[in-house]
Amino acid sequence: MTKKILLSLIILFLLPCYLFAQGKRTVSLENPLNRNFPHAPTVIKRAELNLMPDETVAAVKIERGRSSWSVPFQLDDIDDDGNWDELFFQVSFKPLQKIEAEVLLGPRTENNPVFPMRVDAVIDESPRKPWIVHKPLWESELMTYLTYGPTQIDMIGKTFHRLSLDYFYGKVKHSQHIFSPEYGQDFFATENTMALHSVFIREAGGKIERPWTTNGYSITKKIKRDADYSFKIIANGPLRIIIKNVVTNWQTDEGTYSFEITYSIASEKRYTKVDLKMLKYPGKAGSVQFGAGMKQFYQDFYHRKTPEYLTAIAKDVYEAGTLNHLIARAIITGKKYRTREIYIKNDPDLNDIPLNGPNYGILFPKGKLELKYAFAGAWEKDGGVSSVEQWKKYLEQTAAEIDNPVEIISIKK
Repeated sequence: MTKKILLSLIILFLLPCYLFAQGKRTVSLENPLNRNFPHAPTVIKRAELNLMPDETVAAVKIERGRSSWSVPFQLDDIDDDGNWDELFFQVSFKPLQKIEAEVLLGPRTENNPVFPMRVDAVIDESPRKPWIVHKPLWESELMTYLTYGPTQIDMIGKTFHRLSLDYFYGKVKHSQHIFSPEYGQDFFATENTMALHSVFIREAGGKIERPWTTNGYSITKKIKRDADYSFKIIANGPLRIIIKNVVTNWQTDEGTYSFEITYSIASEKRYTKVDLKMLKYPGKAGSVQFGAGMKQFYQDFYHRKTPEYLTAIAKDVYEAGTLNHLIARAIITGKKYRTREIYIKNDPDLNDIPLNGPNYGILFPKGKLELKYAFAGAWEKDGGVSSVEQWKKYLEQTAAEIDNPVEIISIKK
């Protein structure tokens, strides 16, 4: 009797695995960096897995030595057609290490496996008569970012590495401007500058133009040139957030622009990746010149432009009654673009939009209509920035990660 019970228990334990995991793909992954690559974002296209119509991903296992470990993953519908397009998970590599991942397959179901959330996102809708302001926020355990209007990025710092959006924007809201010893606060006065990051265009004659909207926190009255924008959360965890913003009817002296900008952040990563794509523009494509900028603080004691990044660090900045000893920010391009630094002074021409500057900025090569780069911010209260040397090393590591993503060597049945 005891043997029959034991055999029955074994069958009951194995039966769900047998029914659900019908096949697998063995994926060979490689770290191209000659350094550790912790929590490396790994993306595999659905088409690369060559699935049957009734198959989906049931589990992902990583081979380490003689052991196999299941890891969290997510399936993201990037093109919003009702079917997932990308499998996403994270792997920690040693320098130049190769790792095999087993992607276990099973029948299609209505629900994917559930894992604890390591990232979060929300689009806050706040009344500001006579309009409603839509403010998307996204975070990893290390940093929270948000944007006012089309592209003006602000940040909420953490005191501990944990998710905090539910505290600030959950059922019981708490002001992001009031310091919480447990969760942190907004530590960055954006005003009408480019804040941590903003997109701009450099037109003929050198004039800098940014997309402005009445429907944004930094604008106090109706403006003449009022761009339109629309945010959507494309992927919401448990490991990666993707938010897309489409900006239309952006008017300048030369004509009308439209573009889309996608922000993405992964678990255990401080930086947000940017995918920027021009959709409509006046004149010729070769004349279009994108730029990216960030606010200058008068408390900045360190400022540097390298082929890989533009960065600055401010010291002893008061914000909402809190003294911040170090505030670091950066736009990280890697080495794939030959960028040029410019300095953008206060703009006296925009009476509707005071305090537009001063800003640091970089110019991408003319004619580049699609760009991929990143931005990052930090304060000393969670150890994100502790010194100039520490911040430089972080930026160098991040630039290397952006330039050298995980390589997929092969996918076998």
